[in-house]
Amino acid sequence: MNKNASEALTDFPPLPLSNDLRHDIMRQCCQRLHPELIEEAGCVVCGQLVLKASLVHTKSMKNHFGILNVPDIMRVERRNDSERAWEYKGAVLDHSADGVCEPCRGALYKNKMPEHALAKGTWLGEVPPVLQDLTFMEKMLIAHVRHTCAFVRISIGIRKMKANVIAFENTL
Repeated sequence: MNKNASEALTDFPPLPLSNDLRHDIMRQCCQRLHPELIEEAGCVVCGQLVLKASLVHTKSMKNHFGILNVPDIMRVERRNDSERAWEYKGAVLDHSADGVCEPCRGALYKNKMPEHALAKGTWLGEVPPVLQDLTFMEKMLIAHVRHTCAFVRISIGIRKMKANVIAFENTL
């Protein structure tokens, strides 16, 4: 190897990081992982999780919720079979959230129904307390989606695939 080529190579092992560089790396990491930049919250209109920083507070949007008043789309929850079913009056919103996402806000400003709005009949209501703390297997048992797992094992010169399929009947 000639002398010019060896000068182009970096020293090995590398020198330890300086305190200033270490401090800069930690500061940048903390800035990128700041809770305001990674926290998610649900949208009042569509219920989807989006970055909390991109949500607009509902107080500034209240005048635009009129299009979400859809008759016969939702009922008030009944506690037993003897109670009468009452129609829910008002806009179909997720009251556990307090912000509106960008796509919903744009549609509401144009006086159009957002694509994934809960007022389109996708709102099932709050999750009952009985179903809130289920184990993974219990969630799998009540799922409406088919779950498939595939395991691939590759040996020397041999390809092999094993698959486990757990299928649930779709009741929808």
